[in-house]
Amino acid sequence: MIESVKHCVREGDLLARWGGDEFIMILPNTSLADARALAERIRHGLSSLLPVGDYQVTMSFGVVQRFEEEQQTGLLARADQALYRSKIAGKNVISG
Repeated sequence: MIESVKHCVREGDLLARWGGDEFIMILPNTSLADARALAERIRHGLSSLLPVGDYQVTMSFGVVQRFEEEQQTGLLARADQALYRSKIAGKNVISG
């Protein structure tokens, strides 16, 4: 599954595991609209995969854009909050 996502990122983008079942993507020089569009392409592409065992593959996204002069901790906190909103909205959702 992660291999499918790796094909969506560009050279210079960062895709990394951020916990048990969470990943982080850092997309330099990308607008918020373009980041949301990428998340939607990934979400849609992975939703078409066959179920894994008894589970259908879903992805929830928290998409944020860094404010000028914002520290990493603030950016990550906002991304985590957006991801949490996606998860409580029913999963397989993009928030931010």
